[in-house]
Amino acid sequence: MGINPVVFAHYLGLQQSTRYLRMHELQDGALYVVHGRNSHIGCWCARDESFILMREKYGYSRVGKEFHWDANKNGTAKPFVKLECAISSPTEEMLAEILREMPYERCMALTAMFVVAQ
Repeated sequence: MGINPVVFAHYLGLQQSTRYLRMHELQDGALYVVHGRNSHIGCWCARDESFILMREKYGYSRVGKEFHWDANKNGTAKPFVKLECAISSPTEEMLAEILREMPYERCMALTAMFVVAQ
């Protein structure tokens, strides 16, 4: 099973995009579609300038934190779209459920307008 070239192109296009939400535009505790390392949904934590997210890699999942792309802390997450739901204290179970309900293909549809053409 190889990498889907359409998914990979979308991933790279988001990575290169400069059209993403800046930190002052984010709502504390809100969920966002993000371009991050091994995750595409994150809960914004304004205090830490980071997203709490569920990382998935090689069939293994764990809660992690990624700083906003503009944070002066080696940021790796770019937010693109705010989701309707919000959570104040994200748990591993909540994040896992949200990821199950929001496959990457749906995130691709939500972020298509931000992709830089390859």
